[in-house]
Amino acid sequence: QVMAYVIIGAVAVAMEAALLGKTGEVEFQWMKTCELYQRFCTQAGGGVACAVAASATMVGVALVSAFNLFRLYGHGKGSSK
Repeated sequence: QVMAYVIIGAVAVAMEAALLGKTGEVEFQWMKTCELYQRFCTQAGGGVACAVAASATMVGVALVSAFNLFRLYGHGKGSSK
């Protein structure tokens, strides 16, 4: 589960960097790089979309794993009484 949250954080940072490349930031004098490098921005967008899908899948797998763990060992099933 920790890895799922780390990946979600990394994807959020990648999405922010892609957004800055797409829109720029006038206050910091950062220009829109997607106007210069359109193919790179298209590929980066695809990569971010794949990373979002992978992180959503990883969260789903972590939830199923936690559910199965608590189903097997929850409610006193793991105790030696």
